[in-house]
Amino acid sequence: MHNIYLFQPQYTVEVRKEKNYWIPYSAGCIWSYAAQYQDIVKNFELKEIIFKREFHSDIINRMVDPKICGFSCYIWNYQYCLMLAEKIKNWWPKCKIIFGGAQSHSSLLNKKFIDCLVFAEGEEAFVDILRRYQTNQELETIYTKSRVNNLDIPSPYLTGIFDNLVKDNPDAVWAATIETTRGCPYHCTFCDTGQNIYNKVKKFDTLRVAQELKWMSKNNIAYLMTADANFGIFKERDLEIAKLIRKAADVPGSKIESMNVNFAKNSSETIFELGQILGSLLRGGITFSLQSTNKATLEDVHRINMEINKMSTLLSLGEKYGVLTYTEMIIGLPNETQESWKNGITELLEMGQHQNIDVWFSQLLLNSEMSQPESRKKYKLSTIHARDYITLENSAMYDECPEYVEIINSTATMTTDELIDAYMYSWMIIHFHITGYSQVIARYCYSIEKISYRKYYDILYEKIKQDSILSSHYNEVKNTVSTYLKTGVLINSDQFKGHTIHGMSYKFLYDYKNLITIIAVGTANEVIQLPDNIGILQENFIFDTTHIFPRQLLSEINLETWTKESTLYSIENTASNDTFDFYFHRRKNLLKNKFHRIQ
Repeated sequence: MHNIYLFQPQYTVEVRKEKNYWIPYSAGCIWSYAAQYQDIVKNFELKEIIFKREFHSDIINRMVDPKICGFSCYIWNYQYCLMLAEKIKNWWPKCKIIFGGAQSHSSLLNKKFIDCLVFAEGEEAFVDILRRYQTNQELETIYTKSRVNNLDIPSPYLTGIFDNLVKDNPDAVWAATIETTRGCPYHCTFCDTGQNIYNKVKKFDTLRVAQELKWMSKNNIAYLMTADANFGIFKERDLEIAKLIRKAADVPGSKIESMNVNFAKNSSETIFELGQILGSLLRGGITFSLQSTNKATLEDVHRINMEINKMSTLLSLGEKYGVLTYTEMIIGLPNETQESWKNGITELLEMGQHQNIDVWFSQLLLNSEMSQPESRKKYKLSTIHARDYITLENSAMYDECPEYVEIINSTATMTTDELIDAYMYSWMIIHFHITGYSQVIARYCYSIEKISYRKYYDILYEKIKQDSILSSHYNEVKNTVSTYLKTGVLINSDQFKGHTIHGMSYKFLYDYKNLITIIAVGTANEVIQLPDNIGILQENFIFDTTHIFPRQLLSEINLETWTKESTLYSIENTASNDTFDFYFHRRKNLLKNKFHRIQ
């Protein structure tokens, strides 16, 4: 009997003082597929799936004569797996080391301790590897891109592979991947699933999905991550699956409380129906992965087929269905300029996005088209290998081999300093407009006075840099961004990550919300005479512990239609002053008070 070890280690995340682990779904898929064959289970035994980052010595000390070690790699465990694999090879030279996953790349053949690489879906390749090993045949150096033709394959959840993981960790809460389809019809150059091999979307049987969700509802699963690239692309089927997810979350004893969904890129009304069904399970609501509004950029990254022009319609549908929305943007893509970026992020406000905007630094993933030498040269992409980028990282748990993400810090059309300034402009929009400190005033100027968001926020941006209090904090954030983009080192990485540098401002700006209102009013008064009532509305827009709720306020504008109309509002918040918790309220989007029209 030959011993097999599979590795899909991830960071342990602590939420509400509970340890949260990720179910090693990919590794489970590989073994559940292989274990359906009698010749495999007769000759091979899966000894363990390594699912969390531990000290390498602890893992090696409990391993017993490994013959095959398979590693599933991505940006959150790449360096960890490489270092561990080399140590295993040194200890057991005859052990076959196999690397797969989205981060598996031909450059890994330079690592002498790696015997074989698997690209794309690995189920069939792994079976071939085991059969070759059993019959003393040479393994293929690279298993080229291939896919499972029929997804009527064993489920790792239903075959019991993960049962002992849950049983042996009774105090743990788990995050699980739910996969209802495989493939994506798009070719986005920044994505490592944009290759032709993945273009056909294949479906898992709905009954299988239902059974997996039932298992999750009984096994301490709190968080779901959908692996589907375009949930909602199959309307009736996906509506049925959304109901199954909601049912699994609502069943007595289930711990499922939140999930992340990659919705269909060309969004339709269907995704709002899905959002309405999933309700509070959705983190942040419906995602619009817009990435840029610059036509030249969208053409270069193969996103021109995404219908930007209907974004306003989609955002208004969010209000119709009562579903929160948020839009993702990527800074540093080819052909984006400092000006096009500022135009784009303020154009989002014109489209009606006032709930949530998220900005990512552009990453070069190993198997993406944009990371290839031709693209790097064509667009003059300069990069930095940055530590502590993703929010999953937990240096307090294990930091022997930190992970790195390659992010773009300049292009042919945007210098590093311009990129830093563009990010800081985004920082202002995210905090001052989206969080709400200047939103009422900016929307009044745009809707009533016809002053563009770009004009309003350009003035506010300069005022922030001039104010004695805000400028000090602005410069602190800017210095953090600058250091990160130029050195790859993050200041205060124990408090926030590279993707969430803007998070260092949340509490500071809330504490100075009254000052921000004064500056926001002054900004409007640079171009118009702002009515006093609008400033009062703005003050009441953000939750304040000195206010008593509910309270009434007469407005000279209708906040639903943004037209001049005398309207009486009742202002409410979900918490009393005694139970207010800043971080909870910010995370739940509750810093903005609720205005209910009375007459």
